[in-house]
Amino acid sequence: RSALAEKERLEAEKTEVAGRCAAFARRIAEEIRSIQRYSTVRFAGGGTRRLLQVDLALRDEAAAEAEMRGFVQRFVEAYAQAPEADRASLAVRSVTGFELLRVVARLDRARVRIYKPKTPGAPARYSDWEEVRAWSGGEKQVACYLLFVATLTYATYRAAGREDATKVLLLDNPVGEASSAHLLRVMVELARENAIQLIVLTAHQDPGIWKYFRNLVSLVPVPTSRRTYVQLDRDTMEAFRAHFAVEEATLLAAPNRDWAEDFAPEEGEAGEA
Repeated sequence: RSALAEKERLEAEKTEVAGRCAAFARRIAEEIRSIQRYSTVRFAGGGTRRLLQVDLALRDEAAAEAEMRGFVQRFVEAYAQAPEADRASLAVRSVTGFELLRVVARLDRARVRIYKPKTPGAPARYSDWEEVRAWSGGEKQVACYLLFVATLTYATYRAAGREDATKVLLLDNPVGEASSAHLLRVMVELARENAIQLIVLTAHQDPGIWKYFRNLVSLVPVPTSRRTYVQLDRDTMEAFRAHFAVEEATLLAAPNRDWAEDFAPEEGEAGEA
């Protein structure tokens, strides 16, 4: 009778451990999914579009706990059979966040999808990450930028504990690939939505690119006998302020209708918010 009671106690403990492990793994999954919150762009009139979707193919709660009980049982058996000197390392290797996540989620079915802005002849739609490699150079760059910005903002929030924590991102000539207006605007809007000071280095002198930035600094190399100095090109800066003040106000204060249309599905196709 005592042995039976002990067995029942141990089984109850294994069930409790499995439940706690499953709950912990679900929290990990929710943290990963929360990264997509930082991929939102905003339109005039209050509309928004989330550009990143993360689906980890989670099992339902009952199925996840059943799988976790099997995981705990297999670990207990392996632990009991392992030499005492190897047990600590076995526990470290076997009971990790990733291994627990694999139990509650079907990671082989997980999907990361990126929302591709509308281009001539093609509707705006979500595409699986595996499809991104077939996109144009600028589109691929913006997709990678999107993942980086969303992850950076999530990591900053976790470190600082504040949604409005500011960040600085320095990009070396991203405009070469993403010179198309609807792509460049995605980069600027994502930075603004996530409190990122975006500093872009580029040799482009296209006014259509300049208008996407609040401030422009033009640096001109000045050769001397021994060294090369850099000075501000104030004429260019003044020209920027004079010619693009109105466009800047329109862009940064009241996004226009065309911006929202870049993300609108074609007629008859369902959109996702």
